[in-house]
Order: sequence, then C-alpha cells, then structure tokens
Amino acid sequence: MKKINRDICEGPIFKSLIRYIIPLMLTNLIQVFYISADNIIAGVFCGSAALAAVGSASTIISFLTTLIIGLSTGASVCVAQAVGAKNDEKLKRTVQSILVISFIGGIIIISLCGLLFSKPLLVATNTPKEILDDTVSYLLCAFSAYIFFIPAVFINGILLSIGETKKPMIFSVTTGLTNVFLNLLFSGLLGMGVFGLALATAISQVFSFGLNFWALFGKHSDIKVDWKRPKIDLQIFKEILILGLPTGIQNSVITLSNLIIRATYNSFGVAFLSGYTAAQNVLSVGGMIFSAFIQAASVYAGQNYGAENFARIKKSLSICVVCVAVTGLLFGITTLVFGKELLSLYITDSADALNYGLLTFSLLSLPSLISGVGNCLSGATRGMGVSLPQLFVSLGGAVGLKFLWIYTIFQTPKFHNPAGLLTADPIIWILQTTVVAVIFVVTFRKKVSQKTN
Repeated sequence: MKKINRDICEGPIFKSLIRYIIPLMLTNLIQVFYISADNIIAGVFCGSAALAAVGSASTIISFLTTLIIGLSTGASVCVAQAVGAKNDEKLKRTVQSILVISFIGGIIIISLCGLLFSKPLLVATNTPKEILDDTVSYLLCAFSAYIFFIPAVFINGILLSIGETKKPMIFSVTTGLTNVFLNLLFSGLLGMGVFGLALATAISQVFSFGLNFWALFGKHSDIKVDWKRPKIDLQIFKEILILGLPTGIQNSVITLSNLIIRATYNSFGVAFLSGYTAAQNVLSVGGMIFSAFIQAASVYAGQNYGAENFARIKKSLSICVVCVAVTGLLFGITTLVFGKELLSLYITDSADALNYGLLTFSLLSLPSLISGVGNCLSGATRGMGVSLPQLFVSLGGAVGLKFLWIYTIFQTPKFHNPAGLLTADPIIWILQTTVVAVIFVVTFRKKVSQKTN
C-alpha cells in the first residue's frame, strides 16, 4: 500500500482533489453497478415480482447500511484528523479500536436483524404476500455476510481517510465482476431465483473484506496494530460515537422513514414498487457520484482541520459544491431524456411499472442535486468535528416533514397518488440544505475563532 497521503493538506488543491475524487467516483459507480446487477438480473431472469422483492429487502438493508456507513464516517473523521495532526500513535489506536467495533457490530446485526426481525419487519410494512417469502430469503442470506461486510466498510473508510483511493477502485472492479458473474450463474443459469441474487452479493462482500484487509495491513503498510491484544480505546470510541452516531442516525433516519411508511408505497401495488425500485437504482448512480465529492469534502475538512488550515477547508468545499451542482444537472437531464431506455434495463414485462419509473425520474432527478449540495456542506461540517446539528435537521425533515406531508397533504384527493407521495422529497431537500448551509457557516466561523484566540 502507498504511504499515508498527507498531500491533502498542502500543494495545489484542485489537482489534489481531482486525483482523490476520480478513483473514488469510479469506485462508487462500480459499487452501484454490481448492486444494480441484482435488480437487472432479477427483472430479466426472475420477473417484476422478484424485482419488487429485492426492492423491499433493500429498504431494510439500506437502513442498517446507512447506519453503519454513518458510524464509519465518524471513524474516518477521527483517522483524518490524526493524519492531519501527524499523530501516528493516535492513528494506530484509532484503527485498532475501529476493527474491534466493526466485528462486534457484524455479530450483533447477524443475530438480531438477520435471525429475529426480518420477517416481522416485512409483515409490519405490509409487504405484498406474493413476494414475502422471496424477500425474507434475500434478507437472511444477505445478513449472513455482515460479519465481513461491516469491517470492510470501516476499513474502506480508513483507506480513503489516509488518501488511498486507487486500491479501493481496483477492489470494486474485482468484487463487482465477481458479483455479476455469480448473479448470472446462480439466478440465470442455475435458476436459484432471489436467493441466488442474495448469495452472490454475500460472497462478493466476503471477497471485498479480504481485499480491503490486505490493502490496509499488508507487509508494506504504514498502519500497524497489536494483533496479540486487540482492544477498544475508550476515549477514541467516545470520539467515534460523538462524530459517527449522529451521522449514522442522520443517514438512517431517511431510510427508517421510508421503512415506516413502506406500507404507503406498498399500497400502490407491485407495478409501482417495481418502477420505483428501478428508478431509484438509476438515481443511485447520481447519488454515488455525489458521494465522491461528499467524501472528499469530509476528508479534506478533517485533515485540514487537524492541520489548522481553514482556508483550504473553505476552498475544497467550494470546489466540491460546484462539481455536485454541475454533475447533478447533467445527470438529471440524462435521466429525463433517456429515462425509458434506462428503465428498460430493469423492466421487461410491465408497461405500468415503466411508467411509474418515468414518473419517479420526472419528480426526483433534477432536485436530487440540492440534496447533494446539502450533504457536501454536512460532510465538511462533520470533518471539523461537528455532527449533532445535522441529526436534528434530518429528524425534522425526513421524519417530521415527511410524516406531516403523508398525514395531511397526501390525504387530500388531489395528492393521494404516487406523484403526491414523491413530491414531498424535493421540498424537504430544499429546506434541509438551507439549514445545513447556515450550520456550516456558523461552525466554520466558530472553529476559526477558537483556533486564532
């Protein structure tokens, strides 16, 4: 593995950002590709009902995954700040604590979520009976790999925080191709259906863990840990929780909100679920492009905060925000112009599902860039060590305003339809981004004042 990259804190910032972002963006897009492979193959080889089953399972998986990614983001900020401050001893203790936490988390999720709560959650959200068994099968298999998936997420976050983005990209290509091959083998050739899709994903996640582990702890690595006495540093664990838990809850709140109101989505039937799932898979490509800039904003803020270089924080964030706005505009226009062709990759047997997917594009594609800008601002704020205010913004928006919309405006005859349900999201994104921008400005000024006094 490369030496720890400290160039994030010095040198031409635009060139440094591009070198960091491009491999990360490709990594994210490849991840979307192999996640989408489940849905494409489900739709082509197993039909719309299987696609709806994978979509229903993905809602629960996304809730846990976003919580895990949020916690890993807090851990990554701790790593970035240690790197920026050139505190190698703290870096070692941080990495060791992260590993122990992630393995324990994997065991807990397999035991509780995989074995105990999968079916009750699906029943509680009114999952259609015709897809219930397939959805349960998908969840049980997917959760079985979480003891490897969670450490892989945390290790990947560490690699990105120390400036290593090329190897995660290579690993994503490798695991992505493995996932697609296994999808085609299990569900296409062997006819294993939805279970085959889940099994392919689980095996790919185990493979991903092995590659990321080797990259971080190979014999040429600068990261050293005490394997004979693995332990959690309580002070670092506290810092990870302070930074990561609000972020994890913030990310999960949106998914939890969708999980709770899943009954509302399900009430429109399998055709709507299939079209909505397919559209969301396409939109997730844009989300992953945004994610590269969001991650860069957080890492650059974290390392430069540790180095007390506030001008560089501001400049790097400005570049990331402009890039999100431009790419979001281009991506949104692409989905509107080529929406039918993109959805046809997933949907081959239902004109109604295709129309619902086009409806989703028309309402969410362009406004999603607003959410991307807000997440960049949130990431930079988190990099400076502040994450709690963003939690309350998400609680107020994704839960408070979404539920208010559903139980008031959505109940009126004019809005009691799929379009009325989806219209809430752009409105919430605008309000959240406005508040998050204020939080960043206040936090930045406060941190500058504290360091200069």
